[in-house]
Amino acid sequence: MKKIKHILEVYSFNLESELLVNYYGDILNFKEQKKYHLDNARAIIYINNKTKFILNNRNLSFLITNDNLKIFDSKLRIIDNTDKHLLLYDRTNQTKLIYSFSETKNILVSEKELGYFINDNFLITDFNSIIKLIDFSEVVLLEFPLSRLGTFKEGILEKEYKVMEFSGIYKNILVCTLNSGGILLLDIEKGEVQSFFDMVGVRRNMYAKSEGSPIYYGLSFRTFIEIDVEKGKIIRQIDLNAQLKQLVNIPEDKANWSDIGTSIYKEGLFYFYTDNNILGIFDPKTEKIVEDYQFKFKDRYTQFKAGKENIQVKGNKVYCLDTSNTLHILEREYIGN
Repeated sequence: MKKIKHILEVYSFNLESELLVNYYGDILNFKEQKKYHLDNARAIIYINNKTKFILNNRNLSFLITNDNLKIFDSKLRIIDNTDKHLLLYDRTNQTKLIYSFSETKNILVSEKELGYFINDNFLITDFNSIIKLIDFSEVVLLEFPLSRLGTFKEGILEKEYKVMEFSGIYKNILVCTLNSGGILLLDIEKGEVQSFFDMVGVRRNMYAKSEGSPIYYGLSFRTFIEIDVEKGKIIRQIDLNAQLKQLVNIPEDKANWSDIGTSIYKEGLFYFYTDNNILGIFDPKTEKIVEDYQFKFKDRYTQFKAGKENIQVKGNKVYCLDTSNTLHILEREYIGN
């Protein structure tokens, strides 16, 4: 990879909307041309080409309409979104709402904890370590206490299982990763464990290989894993320890201190950060780290900004934001098989 550009003083960015927000409340395109201004602007929410929101530092949402910014609703806060729905919080009466773009109205108002969207048609939460999946009529489809799994050992400590990420749903199977580095597959209809792969080294970063596929890929810590959700089995589990050591020239007989943190999966490739400021690309087909770029940040306090929204890919360009609010734009050279 080679770095082709950087943009300073960026709070957040969104490739789908082709917009970024800077320190001064300016909303710019990637040529750094000013499009809008909003005092204390912080983030962009993209729904589709016609519907985009800008959030300010109080999480008020402003709709971009006819090249202007119009407040969406002063009493509502956006909690989550898909391309079809918004999950909202009404701070005046402390209720949660689901707004449908197709119906242009709220289709659910609730005083309960609703969690977040999963697969666009459901809401999921793990409040008090109880996984609960509901539909938009608040019908409970699944309720599974993680205490049923027992506990696990981490060193000398006995720990309770907790969800790290809800990865998706394939047919009637919910896929989630746990704090033990395990992958849990739950049968929604039966309310039972379909498969449980404990301590496989994947706490997060699981993705469907393609839309509607039963095959899921995961890349986390020092492991790549491929599972068949429908059959409930592991297809591949690759130890990346040696490859990660090579990235930073750690001798074979020395302990590794280079681990994968955040990773995203896009068009057949994983893009990932390590905890020593390397941006890498992993190809599941070759099982190799095929490209990398070692960042030299301006000081030792600067690192990659946490959150998957801070690493985005479009075509052969990779965009990543650091904690000093510099947006780095790199170009991928690897073509793939």
